[in-house]
Amino acid sequence: MIAAIGVDLGATNVRLVLVDQNGAVMDSGRFPVPERGRAEPVLEDLAPAIEAMRERAEGNAYQVGALGVGVAGLTDVKEGIVLDAINLGWKEVPFQSLLEERLKLPVLLENDANATAFAEAWVGAGRGCRSLISLTLGTGVGGGLIFDGELWRGASGLAGEIGHMVVEPDGEPCHCGGRGCLEAYISASAVVRDAKKAILDGKVGEPLSSFMGNLEGLTAKDVSDAASKGDPLAKRILAKAGRYLGVACTSLIHIFNPEMIVVGGGMAQAGELILGPARVEVKERAFGPLAESTRIALSPLGELAGAIGVAGLALRRYVPSR
Repeated sequence: MIAAIGVDLGATNVRLVLVDQNGAVMDSGRFPVPERGRAEPVLEDLAPAIEAMRERAEGNAYQVGALGVGVAGLTDVKEGIVLDAINLGWKEVPFQSLLEERLKLPVLLENDANATAFAEAWVGAGRGCRSLISLTLGTGVGGGLIFDGELWRGASGLAGEIGHMVVEPDGEPCHCGGRGCLEAYISASAVVRDAKKAILDGKVGEPLSSFMGNLEGLTAKDVSDAASKGDPLAKRILAKAGRYLGVACTSLIHIFNPEMIVVGGGMAQAGELILGPARVEVKERAFGPLAESTRIALSPLGELAGAIGVAGLALRRYVPSR
């Protein structure tokens, strides 16, 4: 039986999955990104993890036929080069060839958000959809586009950078060097920034106020947990992110008229605390017939979506029986 390993290389964590040709996950793992700015430490941790997963697969009568790696950044899929991964601090890294030389496996390199969009259309919320847009809300914000059942890459292969759609012309600074990008308002980083400011201003109660002496330890999950327990300011922070998500979704709906917008990533675990305000914003802003024809849904694939998707893309490229 043929399988593939998928790797989702994010700004904070590396996730691995082993999937069969139907997209079923048979093994998974994760570890933190060991160092920002250099690819070598990541390769040194990643290669043994892949080898161990391949050995476990072979012990269960699966042959690993390909490896897919999704990276949070601009990627040249044809050449297998990470052109610019802002949150990793990488530029012009030939990561595909580095892995192929080390592992002796055919490797596919892909943008992580494109891989997530493929996963949603293949085995996720958008199964059966011919057109969908995937938004991944993590440390940054990724986007992937599926039209006529295929990934849409654009003129130079770099389409889908929805996180850098400008929603406030003179707004918050973004990691990309610009201002007012969507990522600066709805990412985990943005939520933590807003929460830290509120804590320093003394505008929060328990449990967020307990982070006053440990702001560096505050995470977006802490904010989400506080909101789930009814903390009014935490709820307002997430509602603000949700409104900006709705603004972005309105523009995407008006431009592309997709069947579905799927929202995933760590921030999506806040569920209706973010999606509720987003849907209200879309209802108020979007043309009625367009809004009614587009469903906004949470991803059922969780944090493994990108790894599942890039494994599926590797199977499609390298395994003839697919």
